[in-house]
Amino acid sequence: WHDHAHHLRTLAHPVLERLVDKTGECAHIALLVGDRALIIEDLEAKSRGLQVRAGVGRTMPLHCTALGKAFLAFTPTPIPDVLHPRTERTITRRAALNQHLDEIRLQGYAFDDVENEEGVRCLAAPVRDASGATIAALGISAPLVRLDDDSVEPLATSVKRAAAACSRLLGHEPAQVGETARSTLR
Repeated sequence: WHDHAHHLRTLAHPVLERLVDKTGECAHIALLVGDRALIIEDLEAKSRGLQVRAGVGRTMPLHCTALGKAFLAFTPTPIPDVLHPRTERTITRRAALNQHLDEIRLQGYAFDDVENEEGVRCLAAPVRDASGATIAALGISAPLVRLDDDSVEPLATSVKRAAAACSRLLGHEPAQVGETARSTLR
């Protein structure tokens, strides 16, 4: 998977740079490797004081990170057997996590609400290849003081747009809203 990671990293780099510029937060992209999300590119914000870096080569659990939850929601990856608590906000009950994954599928992005690291929130969205399969997750990490409740939706929109831009570079052509509605009415 090293060649695949290198290709994706090269492709995603300018998209991540634009996301950092737009949001002012650190941005990263990860691959699913076994039962972990592996960070393959991580760009830091240019000028803000407090930063949350994911770190290239670092692996993240799936159940309590935005990147990981994007993989659980948008791939057939099974929920881990044991949901270890990382903070007091980590979802540790399967039924609650399944319900949360349904919400993620509906909104099109995953949210880590101080579930993996104290004082840190993260957003992520799926990156799809030409077949429509989710092959990566792209996201941002920010201190809770900046990624407050009012910032979640606008920042999530930026993350979803960046993931869609990356997906288009991989040949993914998302269905237009009208087409989706028409095809389900037939």
